[in-house]
Amino acid sequence: MTQDKVFSQPGKFDLYFVANWIIFHLSRKGKQKKENERTFMTAIKQAYEIAVIGELNVDLVASGLKSEPKLGREIIADDFEITLGSASAIFASGISRLGRSVTFVSQVGNDEFGRFCMDTLAGKGISTDNISISNKSKTGVTVVLSTPKDRALVTYLGAIA
Repeated sequence: MTQDKVFSQPGKFDLYFVANWIIFHLSRKGKQKKENERTFMTAIKQAYEIAVIGELNVDLVASGLKSEPKLGREIIADDFEITLGSASAIFASGISRLGRSVTFVSQVGNDEFGRFCMDTLAGKGISTDNISISNKSKTGVTVVLSTPKDRALVTYLGAIA
């Protein structure tokens, strides 16, 4: 199936095409790639209604800043929280709340933020069986600095790069 055919049908999403693309990039070993592809797709189709394939990262959100951040100056935040980031994780959480069986396909680092991502997804009823853990990369992080009028984002891509 070509990419044009997949995306030319409004409202249609071909999981097979996307998973095939990911497996191609993760395992470029010819015959082994084909076996990995068949095994992965069979398991996904049998176990879950929806597979979300995307990035996972942590958002570190400082809010209630009275002014914009400036290099070399400290400002005080009224509040701070650590949350699960990424549009794909937000989408998976919403679909899971609707009662659908969801698995997430991604990669995180072997660190506290990676465990936070996986624990948060699992707590929302989302399978983390298809998330790989990298010993070479750290989990991605976005630092969010929020003022009443705007926000600044600083992102470290980490394992999602």
